[in-house]
Amino acid sequence: MPRTLEDDKLLNVKQAASLMASTPNYLAQQRFSGTGPQFVRYGAHSIRYWQSDIQTWLNSRIRTCTLEDHT
Repeated sequence: MPRTLEDDKLLNVKQAASLMASTPNYLAQQRFSGTGPQFVRYGAHSIRYWQSDIQTWLNSRIRTCTLEDHT
């Protein structure tokens, strides 16, 4: 089912970076490498993030051991 602004919040890059305790530059690097949260592009320079996608991405990064990334 498609998301709507009624059930999810659409964030600009600065808002998304702030929510992640990160920087807009970090998010740009993640978009380039394809390793960050999903994003919405609806113009040449217009990027938005669904708040729920950021939460999903952060949850996928939870680890209990530093060796988990090396198996």
